[in-house]
Amino acid sequence: MIRKKILINRRAFCLMTMKIAITVDTEFSINGAFRDTSTFPAGKERVLCPVNGVPQGLPFILESLSRYGAKATFFIEALQRAYFPTQEMGVFIPPILQDGHEIGLHLHPCWLNFQKPNWREYAKRFSPHDHCDAMSDAELDYAFGFGLESLAEIGAPKPQSVRTGSLRCSSKVYSAAARHGINIASNLGIGYCRPAEQELHLYGGHKQFHGVTELPVLTFKKFNRFKLQKEKILTITGTSFILTRYLLEQAHKAGYEHIVLLTHPFEFIEPRNRERLVALCAYIAENSEIFSFATISECAAAVAGKPAFTPAPIEVSFRMSCLNMIDNHSGLGGRLSAISGADHFSAGQGFGNARGTGQRKRQTV
Repeated sequence: MIRKKILINRRAFCLMTMKIAITVDTEFSINGAFRDTSTFPAGKERVLCPVNGVPQGLPFILESLSRYGAKATFFIEALQRAYFPTQEMGVFIPPILQDGHEIGLHLHPCWLNFQKPNWREYAKRFSPHDHCDAMSDAELDYAFGFGLESLAEIGAPKPQSVRTGSLRCSSKVYSAAARHGINIASNLGIGYCRPAEQELHLYGGHKQFHGVTELPVLTFKKFNRFKLQKEKILTITGTSFILTRYLLEQAHKAGYEHIVLLTHPFEFIEPRNRERLVALCAYIAENSEIFSFATISECAAAVAGKPAFTPAPIEVSFRMSCLNMIDNHSGLGGRLSAISGADHFSAGQGFGNARGTGQRKRQTV
């Protein structure tokens, strides 16, 4: 009787295929130029990320995704055209599109300060901000218009989706997106940046704002070394493969139709992060009966017309949190990931369960 019940539970677990949206914020770096007059922004190298002459950024990501038949969404920063020539980023568009990936609009408004002829003096006096949530309607309209024009100039199709820099968002951002014909967003990650407006406090799922479907980066709750719970977003650089796998399985059991993960090309300078991406792609491909790769627009299409889904955060036990800390700070975690990879049902066993409840860790966004 017990064995029959376990088999039934596993069969129910496999009924729904949950979409995994790997999203890559693809951007250059201001490189401290606003603070130090001797420095200048960094361009292509921030996307290629060479290590001993071998590019480990975007080329590695594309090769890894291709190996497992994965499709992803690349949010291309489009305001950096205020400093860089159009084709500095344009050279990366063909290989992204060639593999069938999706391009979204990424907006870091700090780049617009380079349009000032005396931008260095301005930066010394006023400390330029990078906050879309602090912009007026007119400023947002300019940023969206300039960004869309930039993507068109480098040969990208008009994007269906947008992500604001540093996940800084307000309801005004959705209104601006709608005015510019963008109806999908992934602007929220409250484990990294919590908006002022309560209605934007989403841990996952989906919800519409001003006609725009928001698909947040997954936020979960884990313990730090002082046994205090903290909210975190799902990233490659901040989340071990063991923990990522656990979160995927718990989200699936909780009825999520999709989850959104965030990463950047420069994260893959670290060998540990390269191992994590490959392990994640292999795991999804090997468990295609319950998980599938998807772009942001595919996730949005799957929930179109459905009521909002705003789940409570997945909670991670102290023991699982400790395994994640080991992985992040030692390198032992890579071996732990390999050891624990035998059975995709085993990730959560002995580490605690997903429970609903409801602030922020240093992560790169």
